[in-house]
Amino acid sequence: MKTTQTKQDSEAPRFGRRPRARHQESSSMTPKQQRALGEAPQRERARLRASFRAQREQANANRPPQKAPPPRAKARSRTKVQTRSKGGGMNFNGFSPAPMPLAFSVGRATRLQGLSRSEVNTTTGSVTGQDYSVAIFNGAPGHYVGKVYDVNSTGGNFGLSAVFTMEAAGFVTATQAISVRPDTALCSKLSVRIRNISKAVDVAGVVRVMNIAAGIDVNGPELINLINYVNDHPRTRTFGASELRASRQFDTHPVDQAKYHSFVRPGITAADWDEAIKDPAMSSIVMLFPTILANHYEITVNAHYYGRYRITGPLANMASHPATAPLDMLNRARDEAERIGSDGYAVGSRVLRHAEKPFGEAVGTAAGALLLA
Repeated sequence: MKTTQTKQDSEAPRFGRRPRARHQESSSMTPKQQRALGEAPQRERARLRASFRAQREQANANRPPQKAPPPRAKARSRTKVQTRSKGGGMNFNGFSPAPMPLAFSVGRATRLQGLSRSEVNTTTGSVTGQDYSVAIFNGAPGHYVGKVYDVNSTGGNFGLSAVFTMEAAGFVTATQAISVRPDTALCSKLSVRIRNISKAVDVAGVVRVMNIAAGIDVNGPELINLINYVNDHPRTRTFGASELRASRQFDTHPVDQAKYHSFVRPGITAADWDEAIKDPAMSSIVMLFPTILANHYEITVNAHYYGRYRITGPLANMASHPATAPLDMLNRARDEAERIGSDGYAVGSRVLRHAEKPFGEAVGTAAGALLLA
């Protein structure tokens, strides 16, 4: 018997799947329209669909035209900048001209930057028969930034073979020692570079370096204790003389935040500096040169200061508020400087361009030199 296929059967989906076009159409209906379509008899559904479609087309025709979204701008490629410090680009590199921000506002101060350079001869010093030359550098605000002592192993014979001062750079000028010196000052960063400048055939021996975050006493036989301390300490690093043919840099870092952010009277005499490094605000770089072999080393120190001058001088008018930074960023920079510590790092040619400029020569003695805006 032949079965007559009804309209309802012809509209039933084959293989249990609904036609895609009808599914897309139903998805464009409102819930109310879908409910009305489901409750209507089969014979009325085609008319309802046509009515709903006409309503939708009429609503779309009355809708105002929408502007196309603007084309999306292409993202520019950014060049990756590699920085040595993990402190967000902030570091205690004294040879960088960038100022070192402080943790909080300290009021107006004049920014100064000074460079001092000297040579250490490990053959003979100011004292005959010495066994070691000991170089000590610290950011104590004042006239001195470092000294080199020649020491006999018995401790009974020692003296100065070199001093590092800021006079040559304008922090304290010899001719204006009273009128230009700030009443109070603080050191924000100080770095030391060392390079062996001996003839190639003479390069030999070692240099031991330690970044000491403690007080140092240089009176009498205490220098012998310091030599033994540096020789035996696990944080001391030993560099061959040939390694130091390329310039190497060591950065100091704060060891006492209260003192580091405090303005103090600048030291004028050698005794002032000796007293300042006994309880320092910043770490000290100590270099130990055994004097058995003849080698010449060039040592360069660069320091940044904030100074407060009397209102009668021109430098007081150049005072401005030192930059500040969040404490966590400063702590990261300080921790990174301490992590590098006695290892130091090789100086590239890009950084050397700053070091080889003799700061203050073109500024003149009247202005005090090395004042950066």
